[in-house]
Amino acid sequence: MDIRQLRALVQEHGSVVLVEEGHQPLIVRPLRAVEEPPQEVPIAARWPKSRPHGVASDAPASRQDAVLERLNKEILALREQIAQEEAQAEGSRG
Repeated sequence: MDIRQLRALVQEHGSVVLVEEGHQPLIVRPLRAVEEPPQEVPIAARWPKSRPHGVASDAPASRQDAVLERLNKEILALREQIAQEEAQAEGSRG
């Protein structure tokens, strides 16, 4: 295929996929000289809207609080275990 035909197809359709037996397909697209700057999104659009108050909205929060509390207890238990093991290791050395 001629390069002029490819250019005409790209101008007409925006991009062209070239498929040749035994090779991976190629996508031909025009390069833009200047990249368009990303459109700014207001921060309010990124964060979830405030949930309505009620039983349905409290259930996930209370479950999350329970998980956080359990994780904090596990972390404290592990810290205490590490401190005891370090104290035993120092006691056996000294």
